[in-house]
Amino acid sequence: SVEPNEKSWGGVMLAWATSGVGNAAENAERVLRNMEEMYQTGKSSVRPNTICMTTVMRAWSTSRQDGALDKAEAILMKMEEDYEKTRDESLRPNAISYVTLIDAFARKDPNTAAARAQTTVDRMIRLYAKGLGHARPSRIVFNTLVNSWSRSNDPDAGLKAEKILNWMEAQYEAGDDYVKPDEITFCNVLNAWANNARGGGAERAQQILDHMESLSLEERGFRHSVISYNIVVKAWGRSGRPDAVQRAEGLLRRLEVREDIQPDTTTFSSVINCCAYYTGDFSDGKKEALDVALRTFNKLCSSDQARPNQITYGTLFKAIGKLSEYRDNQGELLRTLFHKCVASGQVDGFVLAQLRSACPPSLFEELTIKEIGMKGSVADTRIVGILDKMPTTWNRNLID
Repeated sequence: SVEPNEKSWGGVMLAWATSGVGNAAENAERVLRNMEEMYQTGKSSVRPNTICMTTVMRAWSTSRQDGALDKAEAILMKMEEDYEKTRDESLRPNAISYVTLIDAFARKDPNTAAARAQTTVDRMIRLYAKGLGHARPSRIVFNTLVNSWSRSNDPDAGLKAEKILNWMEAQYEAGDDYVKPDEITFCNVLNAWANNARGGGAERAQQILDHMESLSLEERGFRHSVISYNIVVKAWGRSGRPDAVQRAEGLLRRLEVREDIQPDTTTFSSVINCCAYYTGDFSDGKKEALDVALRTFNKLCSSDQARPNQITYGTLFKAIGKLSEYRDNQGELLRTLFHKCVASGQVDGFVLAQLRSACPPSLFEELTIKEIGMKGSVADTRIVGILDKMPTTWNRNLID
């Protein structure tokens, strides 16, 4: 008979890990335990290695069972312990092992994810410092950790994410390329501040973006993309600052004069969204915010690089509804915009809900129910009913 090797065992574990069935993780671990037992009892010369154990960690990381993360963490800690006892390279957890666990924390445990991820990375650093050959924390490990902080509910998440970035920059400046921050690092830190934008978070995001721009291409090691700008626009939209609209539009204007980066649909839509959440108390301020929203939309329509999508239209209807009281001329504006939305095939539930909020029932009925041809008392005025009856051309170009 032919003895299964590591690839054979690993293939069975991977099949369970990716099967999607409810008990996938238990079955993957059952195979792992059988493999270990056969090795320990001398029935097989093949013992579980890093790939096998990381595969089972992956299975637990996607499991919905209670305690799944604890089981994944227990496997990683056993790998660390076994490697230190044996110095067997085949048992040493690698960067993928750590990233698998840290990413699972971020996806499945938002309340304690970042703290658990930080504890894991801190332990990894301590183990590496022993000089026994433990895996060295790499940029991808730190990026995954910063991502955990960016998704955390911790009010100090922005500070903690930025602290990691500062450490990585200091290490790189001291000659360590292994942890040099990349665009993912910076964007994760920006997101950490954007998700805690009030109380100075948007300002910190802006300062970090300005710092990125001050670095030469050689110092950065990557070319700018529009993603970092979009995150900071989002941060201003969440900041609650009365000057947020001006700040967001200012970033859009900075992009418009650049040759290497162009604003995309998300940029324009995020500026409009910032307008929709204008927090000033004065009517002049609301009028200015609405003017910025409409001006931004018109720029997008004229752009050669981007076009409005359903998020743009729905957000613009939201802005109109929040920033102005309904008047006859607003009715014409809403008609024009909705007809444009229909013509471009961008109507979805979000668009219809925001349109309904922005206009009186009679106009909403005219633009949707009557346009579709639903009549009388049998007409379904619910959003879901309109979506079900509207022509397929109305939503032919929706994005996922």
